Amino acid sequence: MSYKSITNWMAVICLSLLFCSNIFAQSPFFKPGEDPTPPGMKWVKNEDLSDEFEGDKLDEEKWLNTDPNRWVGRPPGLFMREAISQSEGTLQITARKLNTPRVVKDSTFTHQGGLVASKNKGLYGYYECKVKASKTFMSTTFWLNE
Repeated sequence: MSYKSITNWMAVICLSLLFCSNIFAQSPFFKPGEDPTPPGMKWVKNEDLSDEFEGDKLDEEKWLNTDPNRWVGRPPGLFMREAISQSEGTLQITARKLNTPRVVKDSTFTHQGGLVASKNKGLYGYYECKVKASKTFMSTTFWLNE
């Protein structure tokens, strides 16, 4: 069985131990009576933590494409640079079965996955991620960590 590219729209699927993305084109939406915005304040987009993933390649000034010094993946999925691409305003992470298992840091990996993390940190804010989750053997996750 072959696995096709997993398309994840406008954001990050699997992120490492860094702060992730703050992706929204407008102010967040709240139900009536649930808006926590203090009087006189307004939501402002943080460009350092935002991306619409337009263009033909990942902006590596802003995003880290894998980080083997922090996290190589969780068996059976090895994070690999070539798994990351973008097209038509979507970040894409391709999961596939490796032709040959690979041993990294005493663990055996049989599948390729990907990790994208922000190079910038955020202290507080509203974080949003629009994701098309995969129907595959790999997990689809969005994390906010320090």
